[in-house]
Amino acid sequence: NQSNERWAIPLKLRAGKKSSHLFDKRKTTLTIPKNAPWVNANVGAIGMYRTKYDTASLMALGSAVNGGHLSTAEKVRLVNDLFSLAFSDQGSVTDALTFLTTLKDETSYPVWSTVCAELGKLRTLVEGSRAENTFNRFVATLLAPIHEKLDWSAKPREKHTDALIRGLITHALVSARNEQTLKTCRLHFKAHEKGSRLAPDLRPAVYAAVAKTEKHAVRTLTKHYEHEEMHAEKNRLLVALGQ
Repeated sequence: NQSNERWAIPLKLRAGKKSSHLFDKRKTTLTIPKNAPWVNANVGAIGMYRTKYDTASLMALGSAVNGGHLSTAEKVRLVNDLFSLAFSDQGSVTDALTFLTTLKDETSYPVWSTVCAELGKLRTLVEGSRAENTFNRFVATLLAPIHEKLDWSAKPREKHTDALIRGLITHALVSARNEQTLKTCRLHFKAHEKGSRLAPDLRPAVYAAVAKTEKHAVRTLTKHYEHEEMHAEKNRLLVALGQ
């Protein structure tokens, strides 16, 4: 841009207490109170900017997550910022992955949806490399607590988002080639073939597991596709066949 025009950027900060600032100069410096336990530089996740934290500040912010001090929107934006900066070589992949471990007790679908989406992007970069097995083990360890908590079957009076998270996490574990998950998915598929009902939210993960591990997966899934009448189910089978 050849002009001298500058955009004023409003920033809402929380460092012990909330404060608002307007960045209307080319460079602005803010002083953070030394006694602030952690800093959130995008309160409410309403700022149209990325926030880059140093490792120490990020780990301190993890304590805010564990203490329930960040909203769902703030956690979603934070995860997205971390991976966007890492993918653009302006941040650390290690920091991004380490921060995810602070989310082990998370129950929000938007947060887990963002986490799984970012892990999926990272998977495309490590797939086929020496780092793939290490990455898969990390994913399995990260997702094990929430998967164990939700289990494989719906519980009485559970939230509808629990079913969405269950399918999401199961699919991520299948992508990570977690042996126990793959084995259980195959058992569910065999029961489904014999007439047992398979929850719709689990079907993409179960079909993917079959596609990845069964010897005659293409023939089996194609047969189901040809006999299926529901358009949504055909789409699930097509996605699995594409894997």
